[in-house]
Amino acid sequence: MTNFISGPAGVYGLYGLGGNYEARNSTFLNTWSYSSRGGTAVGLSNFFEDGSGTRYTRPISASFYECIVDGSLDNEVSLAIDNGEDFDVTFEKSALTIDPNPEGEHYALTDVDMFVGSDLFYNQNWGYEPGPLLPNSGFSYLPDSVNALINAVLRDPAGPQYDIHGTFRNNYITLGATEPL
Repeated sequence: MTNFISGPAGVYGLYGLGGNYEARNSTFLNTWSYSSRGGTAVGLSNFFEDGSGTRYTRPISASFYECIVDGSLDNEVSLAIDNGEDFDVTFEKSALTIDPNPEGEHYALTDVDMFVGSDLFYNQNWGYEPGPLLPNSGFSYLPDSVNALINAVLRDPAGPQYDIHGTFRNNYITLGATEPL
């Protein structure tokens, strides 16, 4: 997924149960408020249990680079990890709304293999405004003019030169799928 936007959803914006995933310059922003909500912006798991309690595992590999994972919940990243199966998940140069003290201690924000580098932003109030692709204010995904994610990181030369609107990305870019208009 490159320059991808996942907006409000009554469940997960992205749910990976095993498999391989790569997201670059993407925005996962779950602000669902139309009914109850059953998931986070991003959920990743390497196992599931059937109705009888039998556990099945599947290896997962996922990387999020120059992405935003945010929403209306206190935690928008759900990581369900079975230590007996591969769980190769990384977040780099990204902004995350994530529980710093997860139940069961499945992960730690100090894990430098999962949370890579110093260009990570955690649990801030990032503001958004409607954009041309989704003009309804309930589906805002464009960082507002005072958002700390604007020009937040040095652009990866291998990443996309243009955002989802076709706006050129300079040397320092805004995290997620969009540059300010």
